[in-house]
Amino acid sequence: MAPFASHRRLAIASRITKAACRQTFQRLFCAHSAFCAILYRAWPARSIPSISCIRRTAATMATATPTITEIILPHPQRQSLIIAREASLIVGGAALMAGVAQLAIPLQPVPITLQTLGVLLLGAAYGWKRARATMLTYVVAGTAGLPIFAEGRGGFSVLFGPTGGYLVGFIFAAALVGFLAERGWDRTPWMMALAMLLGNIAIYLVGLPWLSVALHLPADLTVKYGLQPFLFGDTIKLIAAVVLLPAAHLALRLMRPSGLSGG
Repeated sequence: MAPFASHRRLAIASRITKAACRQTFQRLFCAHSAFCAILYRAWPARSIPSISCIRRTAATMATATPTITEIILPHPQRQSLIIAREASLIVGGAALMAGVAQLAIPLQPVPITLQTLGVLLLGAAYGWKRARATMLTYVVAGTAGLPIFAEGRGGFSVLFGPTGGYLVGFIFAAALVGFLAERGWDRTPWMMALAMLLGNIAIYLVGLPWLSVALHLPADLTVKYGLQPFLFGDTIKLIAAVVLLPAAHLALRLMRPSGLSGG
């Protein structure tokens, strides 16, 4: 009877774990959607003076400007082509994230990778909805077991481990940077720098508390292991993104007389 009881307890525990994971994903998705809705509809223009100044600067641009992807790949007319384009972009973006995740310096507990740069660039290039879908696809595929996270890892143990918060933060950061890019923030270096900085902050706002809880670290050790080793690299990535995206928009504007249309 003992082996049977043990097996039954394991089965019950497995069902409880699966239900908890499913509820966690649902709550994360709902929280992310609510965050985007609040950001899109209810960001107060006069709550903070600096934000008000930024809003006035961004207001001189179009309310929803086309991203680089929309300029290079205009919206097709046929529904089948729309689906094919969106699927290709989302899968391609997830594959790009999988690739840059393998370019890692194996630090513990959090490796240094180029994932942050990939998140920020995809967010700015794709816009918030497509970028969010791309990051969700990447995180879900890796959690399902594909070895596409840093150092070729995958599975639930990664998402619910010390680095899982950074993965969830990627979803928020990509949506935030994509939202700002759709408001024209990717057209000038200073606005792009601010968008990238906010994207980085979004990642750490989720990643650092998650790391602290997972490893039972106090605040000082959480910052030491989860933030300090990445500051120099994040600065370099931010500079690269600030140079690349406005330069790409400038190049596209110069190409417009040759037949390329778009924002």
